Amino acid sequence: MHAYPSIGGAVSRAAVVAEDAGPAEGLKMLEVIDYDGLEAYQPYHAMRAYCLAELGQTADAAEAYAKAITLCSDRPSQLWLEKKVHNLRKKMS
Repeated sequence: MHAYPSIGGAVSRAAVVAEDAGPAEGLKMLEVIDYDGLEAYQPYHAMRAYCLAELGQTADAAEAYAKAITLCSDRPSQLWLEKKVHNLRKKMS
């Protein structure tokens, strides 16, 4: 019997890899996650945005943060994500 991590576990693992081995490696981990409902999982998009921003891909990061915001269920997290988008957009202008 094989045990597989939950969607949250898979995203958390990618976050740890991003912090330890760098955002490119974390992004690679995110890209291979294959779960039903991944597109509706807010932490996935927030982590993807973080990795993209760290790699200097600001337009893609802003888009991923915007997606995370639409999926956010609590106001403090939404405000934090909105600040991230605002800061990225300042870099792009």
